[in-house]
Amino acid sequence: MHIQNLDWNLHTHIGLDLDETLASTVAGMLEEAHRQNKLLSIRSLEDVTKYDFPGLDPSLTEADSNFVWESYGKRTVDPQSIPIVEDAKIWVELFRKRGIELSIITARSDDQEWKKPRTLNWVNTHFPDITEVHFVNHFSKDARPKSEVCKKSGITLMIDDHIENARDLCREGISMILLEKPWNRNEDFEHPLLYRAKNWQEIIKSLEK
Repeated sequence: MHIQNLDWNLHTHIGLDLDETLASTVAGMLEEAHRQNKLLSIRSLEDVTKYDFPGLDPSLTEADSNFVWESYGKRTVDPQSIPIVEDAKIWVELFRKRGIELSIITARSDDQEWKKPRTLNWVNTHFPDITEVHFVNHFSKDARPKSEVCKKSGITLMIDDHIENARDLCREGISMILLEKPWNRNEDFEHPLLYRAKNWQEIIKSLEK
């Protein structure tokens, strides 16, 4: 369903994905890949039609992809070096003023010494009012679904860009707003609890209607 059909009054605690929902990281990762002479056929964010980067280029192994992400993560020490997704801060401020509780649920791992503090530093710098950050370790053996955190925390609505998270959340009875990105644009998954929005501006308009 389109975002305009969402009843915001039903949700007092909302979960937010981090990468590509609040933090714009894929473009930076792509620049890092180009610096390493990888993914050269992927020229812009619009060409990233899969979040599985080896799926975009058969010559890129899973180890290559992990190394690119790792290199990018280690280069971005300054939280100002990772920009905020356009209009995300406006939306967060609107909800803060309305007293809505917000938590971040990120697929990032907290199993490496540098990752967790760097992630928390970015959140504290750009979104200091969001104090609850959950790491679900989607890229490790300790992975857990985001729906598990939502249920434990009383989160009834999640905003995310990953179609697999949409399937998980909706299956578990949690509403989700799918932010449109090149890697989810052509996914035909539909569900009564799934709402689609092209960008944060559409979400803001829905909230203010």
